[in-house]
Amino acid sequence: MIAFLITSLSFFSIGFMMNALSERKELDYKTSCFLVLLTFILISLVGSIPYFYLKIFNSQNILEDFVNTYFESASGFTTTGLTFLDSKDLPKSLVLYRSLTQWIG
Repeated sequence: MIAFLITSLSFFSIGFMMNALSERKELDYKTSCFLVLLTFILISLVGSIPYFYLKIFNSQNILEDFVNTYFESASGFTTTGLTFLDSKDLPKSLVLYRSLTQWIG
């Protein structure tokens, strides 16, 4: 539950800061493409918190854990659908979270 609370607060905080600090103006094509890329990177990064917090991947290397959790999150949000995990081995709360990220993507 704490992992999902941290994720929710992170999404809320980033969204609030981006809304409060942004300048309202017309975007050109280059800026729009950069903004979409940055959004996917940030959403995937924050979305990987529950996987990382719950230590779903049992590796000894923290970098490998980060890459696996980031990949799992990015594949859900970008509708890629690739996964390293079997849903039978996951907690039900994480299966629901994973399903929601894939539905959003």
